[in-house]
Amino acid sequence: MRVVVLWAAVAIGLGVFVVMLASMWRYRRTHATTPVARSAAEYVWALIPCLIVTLCTAPAVHHVLVGLNR
Repeated sequence: MRVVVLWAAVAIGLGVFVVMLASMWRYRRTHATTPVARSAAEYVWALIPCLIVTLCTAPAVHHVLVGLNR
């Protein structure tokens, strides 16, 4: 049951970040009159929260997966 909850949380988290990046891309495509050279930097900065969440949850995921083998 723990693994099902874990995968559901992973799917929801990834979905949120994918929607965030897609909305940024769509907004830039419709509202920007000229391409901005810093767009790539904005996408990288948008990925940083995903990295932080991943690194913060890694110990908990490890704990859940190790607990399955007992």
